[in-house]
Amino acid sequence: MHRKDLPGSPDIVLPKYKKVIFVHECFWHRHENCPKAKLPKSNIEYWEPKIEEKKET
Repeated sequence: MHRKDLPGSPDIVLPKYKKVIFVHECFWHRHENCPKAKLPKSNIEYWEPKIEEKKET
C-alpha cells in the first residue's frame, strides 16, 4: 500500500498481477455534489463507518 517508489504513489499494488489501484480522494472525503463520491453497493456495513471516519479527517 502507498508505494512511493512507483509513479503516482498508487494506493494499492498487486505485484502478482502487475496491477496498481488509485483510489480517488472523492471516494474517501465525500465532496458535496461530486459524482465520484458514491457509497459502494456491497458490504455497506463495512464501508459506511470507514468512509464516515475518513470524511471527518
